[in-house]
Amino acid sequence: AYVLYIIKGAKEVNTGEITDLSHIGVKAVDDYTIQFALNHPAGYFPSIAGMWVARPVPRWAIEKYGDKWTEPENIVTNGSYLLKEWKHEDEVVMVKNPDYYDADKVDIDVVHSVIIVENSTGMAMYEAGELDSTPCPTEDVDRVKADPVLSKEYVNMPDVVTYIMDLTILSHLWTTL
Repeated sequence: AYVLYIIKGAKEVNTGEITDLSHIGVKAVDDYTIQFALNHPAGYFPSIAGMWVARPVPRWAIEKYGDKWTEPENIVTNGSYLLKEWKHEDEVVMVKNPDYYDADKVDIDVVHSVIIVENSTGMAMYEAGELDSTPCPTEDVDRVKADPVLSKEYVNMPDVVTYIMDLTILSHLWTTL
């Protein structure tokens, strides 16, 4: 939740300092527009607004369905795809959302995602022709690069990320550093 503390009143609502949600700097202007009031100017806010934690969810859906609000028959979405099927621990099927504001530019009608716990399983499925793509496990990179077929399909993509480690320094172990 701290990621959204840049929004006026977000921290105070999250920490319980205030309970009146009218004090939070988020307003639905119309069916397609949300207005945010920030604590200070922030050129990086569009990146935060695009994160999953900032996606709007109607309160009524959560209140009505409780813990089941994310199930396909209950979930209310606002993106380019609708959740059609979710077999927990197995697969997710999403279909193009005809009500999405930019639906004509969504070229893929159905997205089928297999839930894979182990990268090695994904790699085996890819090599068997059961997946269109998968991350290459670190232990397979040399083998894949040496393979005449797989090496042509392998793409090493740099990732622009920042990892943050928040440490609670209460342990006596930190005093010896």
